[in-house]
Amino acid sequence: MAGRIGRHAAAAVKIRIRAGGGEALIGTGHLLAPGLVLTARHVLRHLGNSSDASRLRVRGGDQSVKVAAMVALGELDAVGLLVPGLNGPPGRIVGSAFRGDRPLESCSVIGFPEVGSDSDQVLAEYLEVSVLPTVDDRIPRLALAVHTPLPVDPRSWEGLSGAGVLDPDGHLLGIVTHVPLQWTGRLHAVPIEPIMRAAESASPKSAPVRAFIDLPLVEITGEDPLVEPVARPQAVIGDDQSLFELLHYRNRAVPFVTEGEAARIITDSIEWVRARPEEPDVSVMVLTGPAGTGKSRLAAEICDRLARTDRWWRTGFADYAELSTARPPSTPLLAVCDYPERQPEAVGAFISRAIKLRREGTLQAPVRVLLVSRTQGEWFDRIRDHAPGLDALVGLRAELPLSGFSEETQAAHAQQAYASFALRFGRDAMAPPGLERYDRPLTIHIAALMAASGEPLPDPSEDDPARALLDQLIRRESRRWLAFRDDGGGQVFTDLDRGMEALCVSTLTAPFKAHLPELLKAVPTLADAHTERRSTIADALHELYPDGKRRDDRADPRVAPVEPDLVAAHLLAGTASRSQIVRNLVDSNVLQRYPAYHARLMHALLLAADEYPQVESDLKDHLATSLSALTGAAAHTELAELLESSLLQLVAIAVRNAANDRDLTAARHLALALDLPHNLIESTVAENAIALLAASVVPTTNAALAGLGSALAGTAVRYWRSADTESPDNETTAKLADASAELGIWQELDDRHQAAYISKQRAVDLYEQLAGDDDRFIPDLARATNNFSIATAIAGEWPTALRLAQRAVELWRYSDEHLSGDYRASLALGRSNLSLSLLDAYRPEEALGMAGRAVRAFEQLCGDDPDQHLPNLRRALNAHADSLAEVGRPADAVTVDERAIELAEELARGNRSAHLPDLARAVTSLAIHLESAGRPREALAPRRRAVHLWKESTERMPGAYGPEYAGAVGDLALYLSREGQKTQSLTASNQAVDIADRYARADRHRYQPILAAALDTAVTVRLNLNAELTNALYLADRAVSILTELAAADPRAFAERLAIMRDAQRQIHRRLTRAGDKWTQDGRTPLAPNG
Repeated sequence: MAGRIGRHAAAAVKIRIRAGGGEALIGTGHLLAPGLVLTARHVLRHLGNSSDASRLRVRGGDQSVKVAAMVALGELDAVGLLVPGLNGPPGRIVGSAFRGDRPLESCSVIGFPEVGSDSDQVLAEYLEVSVLPTVDDRIPRLALAVHTPLPVDPRSWEGLSGAGVLDPDGHLLGIVTHVPLQWTGRLHAVPIEPIMRAAESASPKSAPVRAFIDLPLVEITGEDPLVEPVARPQAVIGDDQSLFELLHYRNRAVPFVTEGEAARIITDSIEWVRARPEEPDVSVMVLTGPAGTGKSRLAAEICDRLARTDRWWRTGFADYAELSTARPPSTPLLAVCDYPERQPEAVGAFISRAIKLRREGTLQAPVRVLLVSRTQGEWFDRIRDHAPGLDALVGLRAELPLSGFSEETQAAHAQQAYASFALRFGRDAMAPPGLERYDRPLTIHIAALMAASGEPLPDPSEDDPARALLDQLIRRESRRWLAFRDDGGGQVFTDLDRGMEALCVSTLTAPFKAHLPELLKAVPTLADAHTERRSTIADALHELYPDGKRRDDRADPRVAPVEPDLVAAHLLAGTASRSQIVRNLVDSNVLQRYPAYHARLMHALLLAADEYPQVESDLKDHLATSLSALTGAAAHTELAELLESSLLQLVAIAVRNAANDRDLTAARHLALALDLPHNLIESTVAENAIALLAASVVPTTNAALAGLGSALAGTAVRYWRSADTESPDNETTAKLADASAELGIWQELDDRHQAAYISKQRAVDLYEQLAGDDDRFIPDLARATNNFSIATAIAGEWPTALRLAQRAVELWRYSDEHLSGDYRASLALGRSNLSLSLLDAYRPEEALGMAGRAVRAFEQLCGDDPDQHLPNLRRALNAHADSLAEVGRPADAVTVDERAIELAEELARGNRSAHLPDLARAVTSLAIHLESAGRPREALAPRRRAVHLWKESTERMPGAYGPEYAGAVGDLALYLSREGQKTQSLTASNQAVDIADRYARADRHRYQPILAAALDTAVTVRLNLNAELTNALYLADRAVSILTELAAADPRAFAERLAIMRDAQRQIHRRLTRAGDKWTQDGRTPLAPNG
C-alpha cells in the first residue's frame, strides 16, 4: 500500500511562478512522462498577458526545473508543460475513461491545496472523491463528489487546480479544473480522453507530446451502490487481528448458529424470498428483536445463503442514499433495510416505485425488502405513508425475542463461538462453563472470545456482569496496543490509559490519517508532544485499526472507529480523560477547519449517551458549540445527516439543558440548524419533528423554548405543504392545517406576533376548506378560529377578534350538539375568550354573562378531572374578574381573583416552573382590582409579589418572560408614583428600563417594543412626580427614536404610541421652560438617566 501511495504522490508536482524576488505556488500538475506535465490552463492566468513560460518552474521530488514551453490543448481548461530534465513518474501512467451510469467510488485527487509565497511547506493532500455519471456527453467534464471533510473556505483549496484525478486502480481519469461557484462539496475535472484527442492536433510533436497521444487508455464503470454486498468472511486471522473486528457481524468470525427460533426464521425467510408467482412481484418481511439478539447477523446469513445457492439474486444491505431515488433493477433483488427508522421515506419511496411498476406490468424482476429493527413501531406507519398498501405486501413477520433465546440456544451459541475463537487461539474446542449465562448472542460471543484468548470470565456476582465483560475485552485488546512498536522498535503506547485516550480520539472523529496527529493534541498528555510523536501514534492507530470499509490501496486512508457500537460506547465511557479530550477537540483548529468532524463527534457521543450518563454530560456541555460550528460554517450536508439520525436525542438533551441547567444555548443553535435550506431537510427530520411535537417533548409551558418549538413546527409545516402540493387529499390538508395552527401558537409564545397572525389565519383558511365538505373538521375549524381571534386581538383588530370569537363558540356549540365527542371544555374555553373580546368591544354585561358560563362549565368539568381542567378554570376566573370589575363590581372581582390565586398556588406546588407565570398573572390581576375597589394601599403587596414571581420565572427559564418582568417592575413604578413614593418609584422605573435594555441588546428586533414601553413608563413616572425632567426628556427622546423606527415598519401597532410619546416630549419642554431651566429646544445633549 505504501508503495502505491508513494507512486501516486510522486506524480503530483508543484507549479510555481517567479514573483517579487521569490517563488509562489500557483497550482498542481500531474507528471505524465519525463519532461511532460499536465495542468489546468487557468493556473497560468498568473502570467497575465505574457506567454513567457520561463517564469514558471515545476518542483517535483528534489528537482526544481524551469518550464521551456507550453502545449495548448484546444479549448479545454488544460495545458501541457514541457520541462526538459524533469524525471518521469515511477511506473507507467495509464489513462482511464469513465463510462458508467453509476457513481465510481474510491477515487482520489492528489495535489497541493494552499497557494501562497510560503508554499514550500505545503505537502501533498489526498482527497477522497466519487466520480459522478456524466449528464451530457457533449461537455468534456467530470463531476467529483468530495468525501474528505471540506474546508470552511473553499479558497484554501485553490492550489488543487491541475491535480490528477485517479480511479481506484491508480489510473488517471483527468485533472481538476475548478471549484463550482456554489461550493457544495463538488469539484469539476476535464477527462483524460478529450485531452488525448486535443493533443493529436497540438504542436510541436516532440517526444513528450507523443506521450499524450500514446497514453494507454482503459475503461471503467461504477459499481451499483443500491445494495452493499455483505459476504466478507475473514480467513484465518493472525495474532494481531483486532478482537473488536472479530465481533462484527460482517466478518462472520462465528458461523451462524442455526438453532431455535433463528433456524425456523432462516428456513421461512429463504422460502419467502424464492416464492414468486408467474409475474415478478414485490414482497416485504419484517424482522424484529432487542439489541444484541443477532438480527443483522441473521439478515446477513440469509444473503449469504442466497449468494451460494441462487447466484442470480442481488443481495445486500441497502444504501439509503441510493434507495431514495433508485429504480428496481432488472435482476432479482433482496435488499436488507437495517434500522429502517433512519430513512423510512427512502424505504417507502423505493417500495412505492416497485409497486407502481408491478401494477403497470413493467417490473422486470422480483423485489424483496427485509426490514430489520428492534420493534415494529412508528417507523412502519411512516413507510406506509409513502407506500400505501404496505400491509398487504408483508409476506413474513419474524421476531428474535430474548424469551426465545432458550438455554439450549444459549449453549449452542456458546459452544459455536468458543470453538471458532479457540481454533484461532490454538485452544481446546470444548467451551468452559459459564459462557451461556449471558442473555443474548453478542455478549455470549464476547465471553467466548475472552475465554478462548485465555482470560477468566468476570465474577457472576458483579453488579453488572455485562459491563465487567466489556472492561475485560478492552483490557485484552490493549495487549495489541502495548505490543505495537514503531520503526525504531520503541513502544508506542506505554499503558492501557494512553491507548484508550488515542482510541477515544479516533472513535470520536473517525479521522483521515493525515489529520490525526493534530487531532491527538486533544489528549492532555500529548498536547505539548512533538509532532513526530503524534504522527507515530497516528501511524500505529492506522495499522491497528485501518478503515475496513474501504479499499486497502486508498491514497487518503482513514482510521476506523471502534466497533461494534456497544464496545465503542463502553470505551468512550471508560476513558478517564474523555471530558477533557472532548473539550479540546471542540476547541481545536482541525474541527474549525473541517466542521464534518463536529458532526461525527456528536454522533459518537449520542451513541453512548443513553447508557452512560457521564457521556451524556459531555454531550450536553458541548452540543451547542458543535451545532454553532456546523451552522456557522454552513456545513449543510453534515448538519442534515446529524439531524436525520439524531434529532430526537438532540431535542431531548436541549430541553433537559434548558430545564435542569437553565442553559438555552443548545436549543437556540438547534433551532438555527433546523433552518437549513429546505431541499436538504430529509423527510426523516420532518417526521421526527412531527413526532416530537405530538409527544410535547418541547413543553409549551417553557416560553424560553419557543424558538425551538417554532423551528420544529416550521419544519412540519414545510413537510406537509410539500406533501399537500404533490398529492392533495383531505387528510394531508388537515395535517398541514394542524401544523400551521401549532406553528402560530409557538410563534405567539416567541413574541413573533405578526408571523403568528399569518400562521393562524392559514390554519383557519385550510379548515374552512375542509369543513365545507366534511363535518368532522368543524371542531378543528372552531379551535383554529378561536386561536386566530386571539392573534387579531393582539394586532388591535378588536371587531374582527369579536366576530371570530363568536363564530368559534357557535362552531363548538354545533359540535357539542351534533357531533360525536365531548366538546364541553372547548366550548367553555371559547366562551371565556369571547368574554374578553366583548370587554374590548365595551359590552361588559354580555362579557360578564359569558365569563360566568365558562367558569361554571369548568367547575363542573373539574369535578370529573381536576388535573385536566384546573388550569383552564384558573384562567376563566381571571376573565370573570375582569368582567366584574368592568360592570362596577370591583369588590367581587377581588374575591374571584383571590380564588384564582389559590388555584394557581395549588398548581404551582405540583409544577412550579410550569405554573409560576399563571400565578404571576393572577396576582397582577388582584393588584389591579384592589386599586379599582378603592384599596390602593393593599395593592402594594401583590404588586411587589408579581415582580418577584416574574423575576423567578426568568431565572427558571432564562430567555423567557423578560417582557413580563420588565412590565411588572414598570407597573410597580407607576403605582408608587401615584402613591407619591418618589425615590422608590424612580428606582423601579430605572430598573424596568435596565431590564428591557438588557433584553433589547441581546435581540434588538424582538425586544425593541418592550424597551419602548419601559421608557414610556419611566417618562410617565417622572411626569407624575414632576421630578427629574431633564432625565425624562432624555428618556422620551430615546422612546421617540425607537417608536419612529417601529412605526415605519408597522404603523398600525405603533403610530398611536409614537404620537403619545411626542406629546410627552412637548409637555416636558413646557415644564422645563416654565421652570426657567436651560433645557429648551436649543439642541444641547441631555444627560443619561443616571448621569
